[in-house]
This record gives sequence, structure tokens and C-alpha cells, in this order.
Amino acid sequence: MLFYGAKIQPLDAAQGASSCQFMKDRAFPIIFSQVNGEEFALGENLGWKNMEEVEAIAQILKENLKDIHPTEVGVMSPYREQVYQLRKRLRAEDMGSVNSGIIEVTKHTF
Repeated sequence: MLFYGAKIQPLDAAQGASSCQFMKDRAFPIIFSQVNGEEFALGENLGWKNMEEVEAIAQILKENLKDIHPTEVGVMSPYREQVYQLRKRLRAEDMGSVNSGIIEVTKHTF
């Protein structure tokens, strides 16, 4: 691998999110995860979401936010409605201080 010092490790979709080792390397704290879910629109121009991804993110965070403060975590999504649903879900699990936003806005803030 030419980039990232060969530290990006692919996650087999069959393994699922539970195989992730969150923050295994604090110098490179990124997780990419495959979630097989369904994207759907709320209506014309009202936004898209994938609730399976929302649930997977909430589960990964719930299992792994033991050694790190939620404000040190950032989650990006391509959909505004999905960010809304994610924030709502994280607040319900007392993880509302996790930073989340749409990719176009947040890619420069993390």
C-alpha cells in the first residue's frame, strides 16, 4: 500500500462490526466497516438514510467507548437524514457528544 503506511485493514463483510478492534493504533484511529443495509429516501428531496448503518455505528461505539471520550470520536455520513437519525440514536444511548456530520461539511473538521 502506498498510503497510510499500510495500516488500513479491510474488514470482511462476513465478519461484521464485532471483529473491529477500535483504536488498536491510536496514531491511526480509523474504522471502515461494511454494513449490508438498505438505503431509502423519505420522499422527494427529503433525505436518505440507512438504518442498518445507524445501528451498526451505535453498536461499534457502545462496545468500544470504554477507553476514549466520545468527543474524541467522529462519524461521517453522506446523508443528512442519516446523520440526524444517528445523532438521535446516540443521544438515546448517552453518547450524544460523539461528533457526527455529513461528509461535505465535516471532512475538514475531524
